[in-house]
Amino acid sequence: MLETKAFSDELNEVKSRVEKFKENHVRKREEEYNKEIANINKTLVSLTDRHKKINEQEADLELNLSEYPQIDACKKQIKPYQELWAMCHDWNKFKNEWENSVLRTLNPDEVEKEHKRLRTGIQRLCNTFGEGANKS
Repeated sequence: MLETKAFSDELNEVKSRVEKFKENHVRKREEEYNKEIANINKTLVSLTDRHKKINEQEADLELNLSEYPQIDACKKQIKPYQELWAMCHDWNKFKNEWENSVLRTLNPDEVEKEHKRLRTGIQRLCNTFGEGANKS
């Protein structure tokens, strides 16, 4: 029982960290956001593993298995932010490379490929965040 209480408390703390990403919009903090997302994902993996162990113990004791749908909800909720801030990182990297390279050293096919990938990803995220904003 004590383990499930601590588990629930940690899960609620992760959920609030995930929800904070709705407020994160400062491009200069992209590295910080990416680190926090990585930490959240590590915590979610740990919580998933601990949930399985709790369920195994509950099964051994012939108790009803605890369900924590918040874990999957947090994974789903953080994913678009992970994609967004990873794309910001990529954009900053490529922008710097493209602007500071000698033009003839750039591979136009690679530039076009990365530009298209980023544009497509951003369009997809605009739809995702646009839908989320309409549902709130």
